[in-house]
Amino acid sequence: MTDTLTFGYFAQEESTREASERLRAWMSERLGVPMSLHFCGGYEALAREVESGKVDVAWLPPVAFVKLPPEKVEALLALERGRQTGYKSALVVRSDSTIESLEDLRGARAAWVDAWSASGFVVPRVGLKNLGVDPRNLFRVEAFHGSHSAAIRAVIDGAADVTGTHARPKASGEEGVEGSWTLVDGVAMRVLRTFGEVPADLICVRPALPTDLKTRIAEAFKAACAGEPKADVKAIFGADRFTDAPTSGYAALRASLTEANAAGLFD
Repeated sequence: MTDTLTFGYFAQEESTREASERLRAWMSERLGVPMSLHFCGGYEALAREVESGKVDVAWLPPVAFVKLPPEKVEALLALERGRQTGYKSALVVRSDSTIESLEDLRGARAAWVDAWSASGFVVPRVGLKNLGVDPRNLFRVEAFHGSHSAAIRAVIDGAADVTGTHARPKASGEEGVEGSWTLVDGVAMRVLRTFGEVPADLICVRPALPTDLKTRIAEAFKAACAGEPKADVKAIFGADRFTDAPTSGYAALRASLTEANAAGLFD
């Protein structure tokens, strides 16, 4: 019998901490097992905690998931946002920016999310290289800001010229995409280029957990989206619901990462 469950995820905005605590309490009661929260300072740090077995349940972005040894992590659920599990990566600039094309990025300042963020670094970097634009000598300055909202804020505030973030087709059905930048107040932004498809973020578990407990954890997360914690789930994960983890997309991302690493794209 498991005495406690540790839920690990990368550091979020201060505004979501109360929502995280409410969801933790709800999950503990629902599961009948006390759950504790373990915040990590970045995607790689979270992956290391998963690999070491220090966390039992984790919210993993796709790059962190594919970099982990398969025997150390088990995908349980996928996050669904706007009726989609996967998403794209978008390079976005301020609407009043003079940057109109990828070539205009030469000498620009890039605000990235995290070195292990798919949409906020890895996928646009690979995408640029595939288009014949080498990101290693494209930008004047590159910096990591730790979260999508912080990277977007850097562009809005004029501290950077471009950022990468997640995007999906507009919920209204109109042409174009929407994403993290539409949730941050300030100067209007526009999309320069999209890349992807990016597979979904995942709720993962430690493989050694009892099978019946894994089932109960999955059922609890799904129930949270339709119950009292619904608003907290949205605030924390940006998710509308959780679905059974897909099997497609991750092998292709893993292969792309392997190729990019061999080419020194992230050196």
